[in-house]
Amino acid sequence: MRNNPLIEVIRAFPAPARQALYSAATSGTLRRGTWDGCPLNRAGEELGVPVRSRGEAAYVLGVSPETARRFVEAWDRLWGSNRRRSKMLRDALVRVARSSDTAGPSPTTEPDRPKVLVS
Repeated sequence: MRNNPLIEVIRAFPAPARQALYSAATSGTLRRGTWDGCPLNRAGEELGVPVRSRGEAAYVLGVSPETARRFVEAWDRLWGSNRRRSKMLRDALVRVARSSDTAGPSPTTEPDRPKVLVS
């Protein structure tokens, strides 16, 4: 699955959100076109918070509303069965984790959010 459109958008998610997405993706088949059983909804469940909208997903998963929108659009545009899409999400999460491990430490702030420095 060389051209996985989820990889780029998943990079914008912080590590705890990626872990929740991975747990959701490995706990069963995810669904497209509905909030019930979609990756963001199931990731919210993994974190103990219900997610029923992009705004709730952004808040719970620590991303911008724009990033949540981009994820939903990429997920809903994926071709194939729910099982195939779930596998693509798992593969994307593994690839992003591997590239993060080899890249060394990186900032946890998202590119489309302002950075706040605390001293």
